[in-house]
Amino acid sequence: MANEFPKIDKKNEGKFKAWIKNNMKGTDTCAAASKIMSNKDDYSTNVVEMANYAKNMGCKSKGGVKQKSDGGEKGKKKLPPFLEYDDNGNVVKKKK
Repeated sequence: MANEFPKIDKKNEGKFKAWIKNNMKGTDTCAAASKIMSNKDDYSTNVVEMANYAKNMGCKSKGGVKQKSDGGEKGKKKLPPFLEYDDNGNVVKKKK
């Protein structure tokens, strides 16, 4: 397919979010990506590339893809952390 969604290698997953956490505390991913893209000369090539990917793939609005919240996938409920679940999201037991 010509328009296939670009994949991130497993080894690179979470690198941009970790970079933001260490270098731009308190800033969400999309705000950080916007700031980096507007000041490309102030950041390394790797950081600019990660910001560009984030901005293009996850920070759209007005008809595009919207940023996902930490609540998980759209339409799925966030499960309480004091319970243990199987792969289908069914409660297995309470955590102690």
